[in-house]
Amino acid sequence: MKKSIVFLLITAVLLTMPVFSGCGGSDSLSFITVGELKASGAKYGFLTSNAKLDDDLLVCQIKAGASGDIVIPAQKDHKDVVAVIAEDAANDKVTSVTLEDGVKYIENCFTDSSAVAKLDLPDSAAEIYHSFNHSELTQLSLPRGVKYVVDSFGDCDKLAEVTTAGYIYGIEQAFNNDAALATVTVGGAVQNIESSFNSCGVKELAFTGNIHDTNASFNEDKALVMVDFQQMGGSISESFCKCDALTDLTFSDDFGFDSIESSFNENNALENVKFGEKEGGINDAFRDCAKFELPEPEPAE
Repeated sequence: MKKSIVFLLITAVLLTMPVFSGCGGSDSLSFITVGELKASGAKYGFLTSNAKLDDDLLVCQIKAGASGDIVIPAQKDHKDVVAVIAEDAANDKVTSVTLEDGVKYIENCFTDSSAVAKLDLPDSAAEIYHSFNHSELTQLSLPRGVKYVVDSFGDCDKLAEVTTAGYIYGIEQAFNNDAALATVTVGGAVQNIESSFNSCGVKELAFTGNIHDTNASFNEDKALVMVDFQQMGGSISESFCKCDALTDLTFSDDFGFDSIESSFNENNALENVKFGEKEGGINDAFRDCAKFELPEPEPAE
């Protein structure tokens, strides 16, 4: 009789316990195949850039009512999960997001009024589109696998530090209006920075990695004091203008630019500019800088 009572009590406890999966709870996530997402007619950047994705791969959807800590699994029912999207891009209840290694693409997740304060990205993470704007993140380290960051991490009032490690093909319309962003470290290489890092709080900027092209970026960064280009580069266009505190600019001998176009203009505090040995053409640049004028080019021999 006592054993029967104990068994019934244990059974009752087990039945009343919440059931959790490895992905933040069964009520937080749903899954569809890549083929089903394509058939829905929805437009996603990762589908466009990876047109040959296997239709049987899974896409994880964060449900509109999700909250708290979310873990995106790399597999579900023995099928690989390749991407994560959100039913409600403006979800403001999820506070932490972790992607298991194997998930590659993030799109339309937490684009407005986000409460996400912690983001763990695996080395497999490759492309981030339209995600984590207005977040509560304080620091971000992009792993070596990341290739594209597009329209993401903007208007993050608490984001203070960003670090990159691998070879990134494009950072586009990202990290804008991050008022607290004081430190940006590009440790790997970036093919193209486009319309990014504008109106931020960056104080010192060191490009220790290879930056090929920079366009319409790092403008009106009012706290920026020093920029150090240390590696081989390409072109700089319409960038680093109206940075009121910028005083020092260094191009190392290992940094060779093809051209500087319409950049470094209206920097009234700029005094010290050191050019390297591999400089290219300079056109409509360093204009209206109260304390600095470009030196006259040396006459050809």
